[in-house]
Amino acid sequence: MREVIRRRYGRVQREALTPPDLIVIDGGQGQVNIAKQVIQEELGLDIPIAGLQKNDKHQTHELLFGDPLEVVDLSR
Repeated sequence: MREVIRRRYGRVQREALTPPDLIVIDGGQGQVNIAKQVIQEELGLDIPIAGLQKNDKHQTHELLFGDPLEVVDLSR
């Protein structure tokens, strides 16, 4: 996860590309925290990050967003 984010968004910086308005991670709190660490601390970018957390049946059931992370229930 770290390396993929570092490569992708490091390229955004190196090539002066327009960064996205939002990054959506297919993962829970751990993945969101890793993405935030790389984006904000290592690369110094200010891009909001959201995570899509799955339930036991691998269905998306929560959206994680904000700082600190808030949980939005997506259950039907």
